[in-house]
Amino acid sequence: MFNRPRAADEGPTYAQNAAGGYSKPAVAPVAEPKKGSALERAITLHNAIVHNDKETIIDIVCRTSPLDIGAIVDAHRKQFGESPGKTIRGNLGGAENGLLEVLNGCAMPDLEFEVFNLRSALMGTNPDEYTVIDALVPLSPDEMSTIKSAYQQIAGKSLEAELHKYGQFFHRDLMTFFDCLLNVERKVATGRKFDINADVDALYAAGQGKIGTDEKGMFRILTERPDAHLLQLFDAYERKYRKTVEDVIKHEFKFHERKTEKAALLLVACIRDRATAIADLFYKSMDVNVAADIRDGDINGVNELRLARLTVRHRDASVRKVIKEAFQRKYGITLSAKISASTKGGLRDALLACMGEGIRLGR
Repeated sequence: MFNRPRAADEGPTYAQNAAGGYSKPAVAPVAEPKKGSALERAITLHNAIVHNDKETIIDIVCRTSPLDIGAIVDAHRKQFGESPGKTIRGNLGGAENGLLEVLNGCAMPDLEFEVFNLRSALMGTNPDEYTVIDALVPLSPDEMSTIKSAYQQIAGKSLEAELHKYGQFFHRDLMTFFDCLLNVERKVATGRKFDINADVDALYAAGQGKIGTDEKGMFRILTERPDAHLLQLFDAYERKYRKTVEDVIKHEFKFHERKTEKAALLLVACIRDRATAIADLFYKSMDVNVAADIRDGDINGVNELRLARLTVRHRDASVRKVIKEAFQRKYGITLSAKISASTKGGLRDALLACMGEGIRLGR
């Protein structure tokens, strides 16, 4: 799912010259690029960015797989002294936010995008809890470990430390949830044995069985047990106490800050069926009835930034295939058709390209 981490961008930015063009930094001369090579595509991409040729940019970055984009990024760095993502941000700042988010994200290897996305969410003027939730909650233990390692390598600090530093105004229950979620080492520890009935009673004691809620106790059960164990636990709990785990979470957190409830519900949904849970995130990003506090100020009820991030994250052909199938099963419409009906212009073209559509359905 992810590529290897990369170091943060170094190198000069582009300065506009007197003729109105953009001068490139001094770099070592290179041989004439071979046709179809990563270097040729990097040069074509760079020229398209400088000349604001969005169609060519989309064709290169959105239609190149996450595994293959790394070679183009490397060639662009070598030839022009910076990554294509940095060049996009420096030259296309006037593009609509959703389109810029897609192009910038697709012009990075997966891990670099995830770290960039998390740091942007944490270090902005108003830290964005929902972006952090979408990025971290659906991850498998192996993926979480990879993200944490990449974050440390790229940012020079641990993800946990940065969450506590920049998320100091997050609700304490949400921070407790993140602490448990990130402690992936406990979930993958070998030799740990769990008892279904004991966990059912412990989950009841943490929620329904007491006045108030033992948030940490509940979160530790949900984050430290293997998914197969948790699925049995959910069934056993419902049989014994006549309530689903989702109902328990909604009841226990109904007077709490809503983001914690949504994070816990997303975790349970991913444990049950990750593809359908992610399909739901796509749908909600385009749903006019979604509460305003998880929008980024977009009109017509479409959260363009959230939709862009989800699309970039899940554009790998094998991953998007499973999500597209889950989306159509649940909603009776293809994901591409929903995107086409909910967006317009360059953003629609970029999103559909990421979805592997051979034609632009929105035209």
